Amino acid sequence: ALPLPGDRFARVGLVMHEVFHREQEALGLRQPDALNNQLDMRPGRTWLRLEYRAFARALESLPDQNVARHHAESALIFRAERRSIYPGSDSLEATLEIQEGLPEYTGQRLAMQMTGEGPARVAKFVSDYEATPTFVRAFAYGTGPAIGVLLDRFDPSWREKVRKNRDIGALLAQAIHFERPLDLDQMARARARDYGWDDVDRGEAARDSARAPTMQGYRARLGTGPVITLLQSKDSLAWSYDPTELVGFDLRSTVYPSGNF
Repeated sequence: ALPLPGDRFARVGLVMHEVFHREQEALGLRQPDALNNQLDMRPGRTWLRLEYRAFARALESLPDQNVARHHAESALIFRAERRSIYPGSDSLEATLEIQEGLPEYTGQRLAMQMTGEGPARVAKFVSDYEATPTFVRAFAYGTGPAIGVLLDRFDPSWREKVRKNRDIGALLAQAIHFERPLDLDQMARARARDYGWDDVDRGEAARDSARAPTMQGYRARLGTGPVITLLQSKDSLAWSYDPTELVGFDLRSTVYPSGNF
């Protein structure tokens, strides 16, 4: 996707992300593209955005590990709350964090090394990533580098452990001795206030209203109206698309607004 970014950190991050993909299968870390349609629904997006904010605060707090641990715990609480709403989403999210989160972490980790910038640069990326249009196939680009950089501080041996435990969120939970609270919903809502719950909730309500006509159009074209169904074998068709555009039609079906075959 030329031209490459003019900013050196972003340029190194992008190139090394793609280089990691080239080596991913040999490392035994290639995973399928798992779509996370729950992250296009209002509750899923709300708790993910709060998770991004907590991870960004954790990165900004380094090297103070006590403060960073507090914010990382908040992020994991928001993650647990989201997954309690959508059973089974934990495995889907963990799969995409290996497939795309690890390459993005690798790219930004090497960019830090080559430019001399620190975790604050990754924190800015994570914070800015909250504005991504949809997270169905894209959320892990934001969580991957955040979790990876935090793991570098709390458990430097994690890059060997991930070969067996393919859930980087679980590795972070182990590293900071996090346990899911018994009063999860109450705890999540209490902590959410510290990360701008009201702002996020208003934003997501407005988004739902604004996209309602588009979703009605998709239902008419792809649900109730006549459709053409194309069947393919696993490797018979190759295409490219923008992972930040995918729309969660429902929890099982995904709309690709554009792409190239």
